[in-house]
Amino acid sequence: MRMLLQVLVSVHLITIIISFVFIAQEAGASMTKPGCPEKCGNITIPYPFGMGKGCYLNRNFEITCNMSSNPPRPLLLQEVQLLQISEDYLRINDIVHHSCFNKQSGKTNSSHVPYNRTHHFSYSHTQNEFIAIGCDIFAYITEDNSKTNATGCASLCNTDEDIATDFSSSACSGIGCCRTYLQTDISRFYLKMRSINMITPIWTSQPCGLAFISERNFSIRQYFNLSSKFLERNLYFVPAVLDWSVGDVSCPEAIRRKNYACGQNTYCHNSIQGQGYKCHCSKGYQGNPYLANGCQGTVSSPFQHFLYLFFLPRGNIAILLFFSSESLLL
Repeated sequence: MRMLLQVLVSVHLITIIISFVFIAQEAGASMTKPGCPEKCGNITIPYPFGMGKGCYLNRNFEITCNMSSNPPRPLLLQEVQLLQISEDYLRINDIVHHSCFNKQSGKTNSSHVPYNRTHHFSYSHTQNEFIAIGCDIFAYITEDNSKTNATGCASLCNTDEDIATDFSSSACSGIGCCRTYLQTDISRFYLKMRSINMITPIWTSQPCGLAFISERNFSIRQYFNLSSKFLERNLYFVPAVLDWSVGDVSCPEAIRRKNYACGQNTYCHNSIQGQGYKCHCSKGYQGNPYLANGCQGTVSSPFQHFLYLFFLPRGNIAILLFFSSESLLL
């Protein structure tokens, strides 16, 4: 009996050790290729993005770490500041379109601004909204090679205080500020702004306007200084969300190619843009689906990998049979 108790204690300790080994392996799984830096400042850079030669899938996913900032800032394609990279989205710090009108002629100093993202990156219509700030302006987006407006809104004013008043309510409902949703994901488009009414006196005191795409539930007061003449400041940045994908073809074609980007234990999902695809870990796995062995079996609790012990009495001898929890579930 004493020997049997010792065996039970030993087996219990072994199963605890095995359990924590599995947990440690999953917790320490890298999201980058071997030998590649995992972070720029406070931002994790998972593959297919990467910093340095051999660390990214191709040039579209190359990240430059700007060490002159404190903390260092990751830049996509050397110009777009990244705030976060997730499996489905990129959160970026995007520039605001600023335009002022001549008080005599009514002409703007910037009639339209081109946005030329590659098909790998598009502004998500489910995560963003379009906002315009100013008096008596109409701001809108026209898709590349199209005469049809993708979205737009008008902002009117009666007094100088209308802009600040509308900001305080966060309504942005058309007085001093307007907002609307994107109808579809867009990557190549023109952002334009026009004056609606050059007769009203308010137009001469507030001749500038702002227009931009930002993440939903964006706080205008948090990012803009509502002091006098704030619209005349030339440079503002706001957070926006990009949908991203890899490849140039859909899943059925990509799977047959040698450069298929998804690793083991994954499945492929077509990009919403209709060109390219995304990789996801299969059910029961987690990790980075773009690495060859990035998706590992999940551990739902410390007991999942415990060994079960059975005793088959044969006289004075106990035969020990070991089964893992996974084998019992099969």
